[in-house]
Amino acid sequence: MPCWRLKAVNETLEARVMGRTDALREKMEELQVLNRVMLGREDRVLELKEEVRQLRSELSKWDSKNPPKKIISTILNEKQALFRLL
Repeated sequence: MPCWRLKAVNETLEARVMGRTDALREKMEELQVLNRVMLGREDRVLELKEEVRQLRSELSKWDSKNPPKKIISTILNEKQALFRLL
């Protein structure tokens, strides 16, 4: 194969590699953004679970026939927020 032909093939391959590298870099950036979003969501779920646990513990200290309305309302709101995240 002539030298000029090898040079042309090499340039073509280098251009393809650069194009694919750019495409992979873009996908990797998209995945990093998605990963940050998912981790933030997971952190929020853990926070809500802990808050629900604390509220249930607090609620158990009250008379089960007459619990404070504020605690019940908070538990229901947090439960709904948790299910929206899931």
